[in-house]
Amino acid sequence: EYMGSDDATDSDGAESGSDDEARGLFGGAATVVQSVLRRMVSSRLPIAFDETESAMLSLLSSPVLEHAQLISHDAVSQLMGVLGDVLKTVDFEAIDARLQRFVIVALQTTFAICSARVTTPAKVACAAAVVLDRQCQAVLSTFVEDDKFSGAKPLPLFQQQLVTSVLDSLRKLELARGILWPAAADEVPFEGPRAHLVALYPLFCELVVTSEAAIKPSLKAVLLEAGRALGTRVKA
Repeated sequence: EYMGSDDATDSDGAESGSDDEARGLFGGAATVVQSVLRRMVSSRLPIAFDETESAMLSLLSSPVLEHAQLISHDAVSQLMGVLGDVLKTVDFEAIDARLQRFVIVALQTTFAICSARVTTPAKVACAAAVVLDRQCQAVLSTFVEDDKFSGAKPLPLFQQQLVTSVLDSLRKLELARGILWPAAADEVPFEGPRAHLVALYPLFCELVVTSEAAIKPSLKAVLLEAGRALGTRVKA
């Protein structure tokens, strides 16, 4: 009996240590991302990540997201707020490979936290949905505007890849239960596992006139899914 008691105590201590470690990792990631963003904002030149920053940024897309329920609301909200502003500083003409990875990880992280596949506290998931909406709006609306004025010149390859990735991720995303997708100030928020497709449908339609062939298969696929979410009977 005594040995059994010791085992239980050791197990509890291990779980507590694991929780503390996870909280520390998320808090450290938020601090690193803030530092990187400050440097991006202060200089238009590509920046270099040191080994610690690269490791922390890679952490954001690691399996630790599966344990987001262990992380304090404040820590994840801080991280989400930082990721929500990342795309404001991106220069698609000059972005280097490591900054491309930064942007992709930021989006993957937010998509994952909003997904029904990851157990996340409701308040955190709803906060992440606001951020994800802002990220997707930024990527897609910037593409729409740049495409209007590009003429015969193709848009940067990474920008095309990013739009394709966002469209594919939106098509596959099923929102966690309880998430209210943001709407205009005078409208009721969208609700349901495919609410994001309904909310972003007008923006998808603006993309239809693009001359960039690379995004068209993904655009068609997400429009078909959005049509189903709107209750329209569509054929692939």
